[in-house]
Amino acid sequence: PTVLLLILGTTSSPDFGSEVLYLDQQQEEVYTSQDEKHLDLKQEKDTLMVTPTSEDNDHNEADLHCQQLLTWSFDATDGQRNEGRENSEKMLEKHAIENNLKEINLEENTRIITVEKHCCKECRKCFTNAKSLRHHMKIHKEEKPFSCEECGRRLTQNSTLTKHKQIHTGEKPFSCEECGRSFTDKSSLTKHKRVHTGEKPFSCEECGKSFTEKSSLTKHKRVHTGEKPFSCEECGKSFTEKSSLTKHKRVHTGEKPFSCEECGKSFTEKSNLTKHKRVHTGEKPFSCEKCGKSFPLRQTLDVHIRIHTGEKPFLCAECGKSFTEKSNLTQHKRVHTGEKPFSCEKCGKSFPLRQTLDVHIRIHTGEKPFLCEECGKSFTEKSNLTKHKRVHTGEKPYSCEKCGKCFAHRQSFEVHMRIHTGEKPFFW
Repeated sequence: PTVLLLILGTTSSPDFGSEVLYLDQQQEEVYTSQDEKHLDLKQEKDTLMVTPTSEDNDHNEADLHCQQLLTWSFDATDGQRNEGRENSEKMLEKHAIENNLKEINLEENTRIITVEKHCCKECRKCFTNAKSLRHHMKIHKEEKPFSCEECGRRLTQNSTLTKHKQIHTGEKPFSCEECGRSFTDKSSLTKHKRVHTGEKPFSCEECGKSFTEKSSLTKHKRVHTGEKPFSCEECGKSFTEKSSLTKHKRVHTGEKPFSCEECGKSFTEKSNLTKHKRVHTGEKPFSCEKCGKSFPLRQTLDVHIRIHTGEKPFLCAECGKSFTEKSNLTQHKRVHTGEKPFSCEKCGKSFPLRQTLDVHIRIHTGEKPFLCEECGKSFTEKSNLTKHKRVHTGEKPYSCEKCGKCFAHRQSFEVHMRIHTGEKPFFW
């Protein structure tokens, strides 16, 4: 006969009224995937029923008793399987002891294991003991009784304070045998080892994608469910990750916590500060494999590579013209729409491009920021300085294919070409 293993779980949760609720959310499974593989167990059913009670717990908070019924089976149809069944039951008993589970035998082929869980009423995260739940609840209550003597930072748990102190002492007692890298806690070392082993123990049931950390899998699952549990109280916008919400809040507060030590410029994100620092250091870590040219930003390299591939992925729906960058397409579309979003505050003249407005403003200010080092002459635009420099260098980059004559400026070259073509664009 087929042996059925019934697992009954008990948790604590917030009060939702007197009626029984059926929840779709997956609770923590009693068996690990390794146990499941070894026992040849198959999950048949997963139902979670929540029944509220009027009793109060030690913390004066209403309890809910959640019953999780998991039905598992493994084949024990003949006498040859008896030894395997005995081994399986021994493993179940061992697992029950290790996880503080209570085991009750009802019938010969039926077993119920009661799992006692303690769940947070705020976020429904569950724990195996009440002490862990009490520590967790301090996150929601913002209770931080443990203070660091070095920097004054307050923390919810004494164990977290101990780990935090290692930042000041520089202590990293857990070392990787493969590369020698050290870590402040054992869990970080365990995660790091997967870099060497390639192990990705957390798999998505929807698409099969695997991850090195459980937290990464949790975030990934939201791609399939569309869940966005972190909401902004100011504007109601929701996010899949808490870190994204933290960054978003700075739009409302104007906070820019990451400052450049060189020039004092501040940024909302650390990654933007890292990119900015390359202006001062001259670092260009992204190199083109085709021509060796280097760039400070990955995005700039991606755009540059299109020069070699000829790729122009941004297409104008009006005229079919293609561009290497989205920003260039946006600017081009204004040719068709006639939009001129950049206006001069002095004279009211409008322009389709920000750069054109910046050059125009110099008419009013008299600013000429581009200076010739040879003669000291100044210009409002960089392109005009480039053309002027050819007076000193004698460079003539525009050459006529017909007669070989060279010119310093493109306009002069185009006028010359009319001699050969006979074109006469100006007539009375």
